[in-house]
Amino acid sequence: MRLLTLFVAALMAAAGCSSSGKPVLFVLPAGFRGEFRVVKDSAQGAELVERGGEWVFEIPPSGVLRVKDDRPFYRWHVERARYPDGRAVTIEGVGTRAGFSASQGDSSTDYDGTTHTWRVR
Repeated sequence: MRLLTLFVAALMAAAGCSSSGKPVLFVLPAGFRGEFRVVKDSAQGAELVERGGEWVFEIPPSGVLRVKDDRPFYRWHVERARYPDGRAVTIEGVGTRAGFSASQGDSSTDYDGTTHTWRVR
């Protein structure tokens, strides 16, 4: 039984490690309060930025950042936020709203308009 437990633990650890994504860093405007969003917009959104081994999302003063690809949010990852001067900001996830396709008549996180929301605490 002990051997089985060790095998299952090793298998779970290997599966967890292989599916981990890069950390996510949100850089918020100085003094930003309230909610901010990252919206998938494959046509007009910004390219993803990877710096120092993490995904960096620089949130504009409007609180809404449009990106071409939102894939970093679909793998297990660590999230942190800071102001431009480096001060840490405590945030909490509010949730994700799937985008809507008029031609398909349904909602899916595969569609543009998918919105990921956080709140400064």
